[in-house]
Amino acid sequence: MDFYVRSGESGFPFSRGILAKSILRTGVTHLKAYQVAEDIRKELVETGKEEYSDDEVFELTCKKLDALDPGVAQKYRNWRQITHYRQAIFILIGGGTGVGTTSAAAELGYMLEIPRVIGTDTIREVLRKTISDEFQPTLHESTYNAGGRLNRKLLSGVDLDILGFEEQSASVCVGVKALLERGISENKSMIIEGIHLLPSLIDDSYLSRENVFMFVLDVSDSKEHIERFHRRGKESSRKTSKYVKNFKTIRKIQEYIVEDARKNNIWVIENMNLRNTVNSIADHMREHLVETVKKKN
Repeated sequence: MDFYVRSGESGFPFSRGILAKSILRTGVTHLKAYQVAEDIRKELVETGKEEYSDDEVFELTCKKLDALDPGVAQKYRNWRQITHYRQAIFILIGGGTGVGTTSAAAELGYMLEIPRVIGTDTIREVLRKTISDEFQPTLHESTYNAGGRLNRKLLSGVDLDILGFEEQSASVCVGVKALLERGISENKSMIIEGIHLLPSLIDDSYLSRENVFMFVLDVSDSKEHIERFHRRGKESSRKTSKYVKNFKTIRKIQEYIVEDARKNNIWVIENMNLRNTVNSIADHMREHLVETVKKKN
């Protein structure tokens, strides 16, 4: 039996998938979210009405989640409060090669229904098409090889690996700034992730905004970090030998990013479990936005 959910003057067919996605924001598993949504669908069908208000569906969802875990139900209520927040949300997730920024951003985008998820590697590729190798050689290398394009004689005594990484990141962050400006002007939420998001290169004028959130991911255990490259090679067709070969530099850059994050009071998250990492980010944002909404009301 099909039935409709009324919201204001409009109505739409009940969707278990849409309801499950809203429940995912609380941090429950995909399976549990769909189980709860299916239980709600069955109960509404058994009631026999052809139409329900969105408030009725919301209250029934809270009731089901309360039975599961009162803390989960409170998170769901909080996210409902946040729907009154009309500003776009911007999430920056930094971290070196292999620590999981891409996976975390993709999962977070799905959870929060933010379709614009952009990697800084993509920004770098665009810049490579517009800025020649002769003009900016470090831009045309991987971050762990960028230092090799610098003049060692002129820069003796300097860590070229870090300097090359910084130079490339500074260029990419110009593109990041442009994306943020566009998103803010159009009020469209987005997630930007990648190695180039060095906290000291992100202007305070963005980080101080109530709707901009920045995090840096870390894998503090170097053995676990390199093992991820080995697993990646077994699970996909991507060649990982270049990462293993350059792991010492990759690790150095990662440690530099983490140090920079701590100096700039950016939260560093130990990414040993993707679900826990994503839930930590979502919970932090939820708590902050709930307080912001309360202050505005």
